Amino acid sequence: MVSLFPTTSRVSMIGLRSLLGEIHRRSVWQILGSYAVGAWIILQLAETLAGLIGLPLWFGPTILVLIGLGFPLLLLTSFLQGGRRGRKEETEGKKDSGQAFLQKMFTWRNVAVVVGGTVVLLGAGTAGYSGMRAAGIGPMGSLIAKDILESDDPLILAEFVDRTPEGTLGETVTALFRIDLAQSTSVRIIEPTQLAPALTRMERDPSEPLTPDVALELAQREGIKAVITGEVLPLGSGAVISARLVSAEGATLVAMDQTARDIGDVPQAVDALSAQLRERIGESLRTIQGDPPLNEVTTFSLESLRKYAQADRANDRGDWERAVTLLEEALEEDSTFAMAWRKLGILFQNEDRDPERARTSLDRAFALRDRLTDRERYLAEAAYFTYVEDDRPRAMQAYETVLESYPIDRIALNNLAVAYNAQGNREEAVEIYLRSIRAGIAPAVTYSNAVETLFDLGQSDTAVFVLEQFGEAYPENPDVHRFGGALLSARFDYPGAEEHARRFQDLVSGDPSAEMRALSDLANLALIRGRYRDGINQIMQVFEKQEAMGVRFLPFSEPIFEAMAEGVIRATFLQDHPGAVAVVDAAWAARPRGGDPTELAHIELATIYAASGRPDRALELLQNYESDVDVEVREAPGSRSGVHSLKGGIALAEGRNEDALQEYLTARELVPDCALCVLTELGQAYAALGRHGEAVETFEEYLNAPVLFRLGTDNINMHMVLIGLGQSYEALGENQKAAEYYGRIVEMWADPDPELQPRVEELREALTRVGGE
Repeated sequence: MVSLFPTTSRVSMIGLRSLLGEIHRRSVWQILGSYAVGAWIILQLAETLAGLIGLPLWFGPTILVLIGLGFPLLLLTSFLQGGRRGRKEETEGKKDSGQAFLQKMFTWRNVAVVVGGTVVLLGAGTAGYSGMRAAGIGPMGSLIAKDILESDDPLILAEFVDRTPEGTLGETVTALFRIDLAQSTSVRIIEPTQLAPALTRMERDPSEPLTPDVALELAQREGIKAVITGEVLPLGSGAVISARLVSAEGATLVAMDQTARDIGDVPQAVDALSAQLRERIGESLRTIQGDPPLNEVTTFSLESLRKYAQADRANDRGDWERAVTLLEEALEEDSTFAMAWRKLGILFQNEDRDPERARTSLDRAFALRDRLTDRERYLAEAAYFTYVEDDRPRAMQAYETVLESYPIDRIALNNLAVAYNAQGNREEAVEIYLRSIRAGIAPAVTYSNAVETLFDLGQSDTAVFVLEQFGEAYPENPDVHRFGGALLSARFDYPGAEEHARRFQDLVSGDPSAEMRALSDLANLALIRGRYRDGINQIMQVFEKQEAMGVRFLPFSEPIFEAMAEGVIRATFLQDHPGAVAVVDAAWAARPRGGDPTELAHIELATIYAASGRPDRALELLQNYESDVDVEVREAPGSRSGVHSLKGGIALAEGRNEDALQEYLTARELVPDCALCVLTELGQAYAALGRHGEAVETFEEYLNAPVLFRLGTDNINMHMVLIGLGQSYEALGENQKAAEYYGRIVEMWADPDPELQPRVEELREALTRVGGE
């Protein structure tokens, strides 16, 4: 049956066909195509301008809204005006008044006027906003322009308060803010390690999360102008994240919030909040808009980011093991998390643990460097070139690139100075260290590096001044005492140095790596002061620590090292040559077979034989060394120097004093950068030849060498140098100078082990002989 009335679907089909026919007849497709091309051009132009001069953050969204509104305007005008190829007769027919009014209003001319006026208003609004922002006028004025803040003023980032049921999103948001703000050229967030001393003074635990209240109290006490605080509120499957910039007095300077529709949108919300905050503070709009989104330079996994933040906190409080574990867990969640790879590599490198693991991690970070912020990427490249490729010039170039955008980046400044130091350019290194310290952003390691470099340059008074500043900036840092002890020992104040060493040991209890350094310093000081039994006991404890850590602090196997220590004591301190030979004989006979031959200490044990009057046994070990050890190891400058020094000792034992002198001179030439190496032996050779004037010069060169960490050499050599100076000055008839040096060694050995007492009595007799007291 045929229906007398068309069905609904038939009517719809007829209407759709009519609409499509009308669109085709009026060439709307061409108009829309032209509009799409024009819109694309406008968006590209806006993006280019944002990159070149910077545009307000609201400019992009406004452009999108205007483009969206322009589409129906263009479509309506096209229908009313008959499209681009409408005929005159189509507009001359009978029309109702409403259609006539619309056709009169929506003309191509009026559209052009509206578009032109909108462009002018948008341009004027943008220029006005930018001008008022730069001039600090009204609510648009930036905080820097209003003189409320200055560029690079340090700010405290408090932990975001987490009000979500899980309670884990706050630390993730805080970490995201810290990462994003680290890209800023105007906002400088104080590192947690820099806040630790002040928190300690406030009797607060630096390892605890920094709450907004504590952050404000800290800002008031330390003269910091403002604090960034915020909170995370639950909202369905997402969250509302709010942030505030609060003055130290508690006044809100900036307040804003963003909504994340679900948890995965949190990085975008933080991105937007951080950009708004940086804009209000007064950072260049161009640099803000040039930063990549956080989800492109961090990780897609918020759980991975949370573990990274926890690892960062664990590292700040010195919990190395926990930091490594958390980073490994973060990388299990996201193996492309480049920041975690870089942090893991640096942790292994700084602790000198598992160098291969450090290189592998840094290599992985380098391969993923496109997933890093500009700042992190250049730091990752610098670490890669330093520790993986051993290409220091390229590493320095990467650090300098960081400093072009971030002139007071504390990591880049410190590591660039370290690189200059490694090249022998200590003056440039010191200037960079001091630049960081003057800026008030130096990490603890910069202070300690500056102290060592200044002392080694002969600027000991300035080194003392910087050490005092170090103590003020980081009063609880153990290295204040380690470097304080080193400085006193380099000035031969051994009681004072020992007090610092014991304080250092107390502060690092529980840190095996630092405990080994403390034991080494205490052992060396005990040897210098004639308490060699204490010294040997302390240094042997290092083997327990290094075995627990799985690292090598001492380069030799335990039985060989113990024999070396005992042999050296007997050969040099006690002058018990038969006893020294017996100790070394037993150790060499019991040496392990099939292990690493470099652990057998051929040269060191042979030197003890030579010093004990057994040059024949020394030659045997030298021959073993040449057959056991690979040529690559033997050809290293340090190894060759050791061989020539041994040959000098053999020649001296055989009475070939001139040959001994030449061997020692050759040995010293091979290690030109070592200020103390071979000087003791060289002085002894000059004295054996009766050339006491040159012996005195050589021994005094040893004493006056500006080396901060010299305990590892002074432990055995200091008493030989002082005795050598006393004997040579006595031979020259300069009894007053001889008495000075005999007196120093007697004072140094004021409380020696009983076995050493006979030698002390010999020195007292020598002191009396030259008229000393």
